[in-house]
Amino acid sequence: MKTIEYLTGQGGMMLLGLVVISVFIFRKYKEKRYFKDVERRINSRNKNQVDK
Repeated sequence: MKTIEYLTGQGGMMLLGLVVISVFIFRKYKEKRYFKDVERRINSRNKNQVDK
């Protein structure tokens, strides 16, 4: 019963905030990594075209 009271009280709000912030940071990291990979592919493709 104490766990339910904790999750519905202030502790639960902090826990929920921690989860939301973690998901937000993870999505930002994934997005940054994706664009870095796309940029790397574009650069390598341009480099290959110049060499030919």
